[in-house]
Amino acid sequence: MRAKAILFDLGSTVFPYREEDARYFLKNFFTMIHKRTGEVEKENIWDYIDLYLRLVEEFSNRSAQIGYRDENLEGRLRRFWRKAGIEPVDPEIWVEAHREAFVKSIFMPEEHVKYLHKLSVECPLGVVTNYPDQETIEILLKKHNLRDAFGAVSVSGAVGYRKPHRAIFLDALKKLNVEPTSDVVMVGDRWLEDVEGARAVGLTGILSVQWKVVEPPEDFKAPRLYRLTDLKRLLYRL
Repeated sequence: MRAKAILFDLGSTVFPYREEDARYFLKNFFTMIHKRTGEVEKENIWDYIDLYLRLVEEFSNRSAQIGYRDENLEGRLRRFWRKAGIEPVDPEIWVEAHREAFVKSIFMPEEHVKYLHKLSVECPLGVVTNYPDQETIEILLKKHNLRDAFGAVSVSGAVGYRKPHRAIFLDALKKLNVEPTSDVVMVGDRWLEDVEGARAVGLTGILSVQWKVVEPPEDFKAPRLYRLTDLKRLLYRL
């Protein structure tokens, strides 16, 4: 198969991201807030982490019921503040600390950076990711010299819809000036959000299992990618 364009999820696809990584990021985030504002107590940081993760999970679990609409970072933080009983003096400090802590927490394999740059010479690449903040993703990609490899960066918090909703895939394709056809490939670690979402708009979905996060149903069938750097070899076999 010769791909007309390739779209990528980020976490657990381009770089590893598991629950322990999320907890590490949030520990740094709340530590920053403690030092910069004093609005969280140091001894309660692990409780704040559990609350934050629970709120994210609750929103994700009910996303289908609200048409896969997504919230932006400010909306996510407002929900956290209400539940935690916090009234921040300057919400922008929280937003900036959230961005800084997340970007610092990511380990980006250098071989993936090199591979994606080589791949971008052969066909257009895009990012399609569920995350509440476009600016965070832009900063992350620039930090690791990856922004130039992607002709499109579509982030659910900015688009307003999260995968598997068709809007976020179509947003990326519009930016790439590419029509949704079966020779456009979506690579991601989530069978529903990435693979089935891509198929619903006529794309070819590939399930990344390099850092397996969610097991698909037993009857689920899709090409599996065991290492990102094997993508071209897998495409040749399709």
